[in-house]
Amino acid sequence: MKRIVLIILCVLLCFSVCGCAFGDRKFSTEKWIQTEDGQKHHYIKDLKDNYNLIGMTSQEVRELLGEPYDEKVKGQVGFEEYSTHDDRTDMIFYYRLREDIISGWEIYLIRFKNNVVFETETGVEDW
Repeated sequence: MKRIVLIILCVLLCFSVCGCAFGDRKFSTEKWIQTEDGQKHHYIKDLKDNYNLIGMTSQEVRELLGEPYDEKVKGQVGFEEYSTHDDRTDMIFYYRLREDIISGWEIYLIRFKNNVVFETETGVEDW
């Protein structure tokens, strides 16, 4: 009986350790910037839940998230891929979150109008 209890405790301990290691992490600017692009997805839930980017300027976003992986301005080649043909959008930042061998990169898109964030979303950067 003691052996069964010990095994159950070990299994529970393993699950709790694995859950901490692979679950979502608390966002901080320092951790986000130090984390390589393929691992930033661990912070995105906490970022979305606790930081409202709507209304921030591009400079404030850079201070919070560091330099974007890419930045597109209206009229620039590649802008249309991320603009969703929305006339409000005149600049887009995107940050890579996680690489998927099938669908491409999961990305965090930030859309600006007159240098102010009006929309954010996660999406996929096709290969």
